[in-house]
Amino acid sequence: MIAIAAVFYFRLPWWVLLALTGLVMVLGGLELFRRSSTWKRKRKNDEMDTQPGDFAAG
Repeated sequence: MIAIAAVFYFRLPWWVLLALTGLVMVLGGLELFRRSSTWKRKRKNDEMDTQPGDFAAG
């Protein structure tokens, strides 16, 4: 909403709004990708990684 207001206030071309929107989306995607690699990391005290229905060998 701030970008829309800035485009009209400063009388910028409409493609500037599209470029800003695309830039925000790319940066948001990169942040999500960066967080996903640390989110999947196992904690120190977790048990073995098993799924429901898996059988323990042994």
